[in-house]
Amino acid sequence: MVAVVAFSGCIEEETPTKPLETTPTWEDSESYAYTTETIVISGMDEVIEINRDNPIKLVISGMGNTVTISENTVITEIVSSGMDNTVYISRSSTPKIIQSGMDNEIIRY
Repeated sequence: MVAVVAFSGCIEEETPTKPLETTPTWEDSESYAYTTETIVISGMDEVIEINRDNPIKLVISGMGNTVTISENTVITEIVSSGMDNTVYISRSSTPKIIQSGMDNEIIRY
């Protein structure tokens, strides 16, 4: 008994998929000449406006502080503790937010 197996047609080669292109972030890109600046605000009843060219990390504690971050300032992280602190940030900002304490607010404008 003889068996004959024959193939007809062509064999396709898979084309490797192109990796997705991503936009670098401030944290993972060495191509940006900027480094993140940490701004620490503590004390009582301080009213502060922040307008920076470099990206910032905001650490706010104490009592009754009011901080406004300008719309053109890139904010990567907000660490808020203490009591009755208010931070105003742009609606387009997307920082990592860590909150503790009592009656602390982050308000988008």
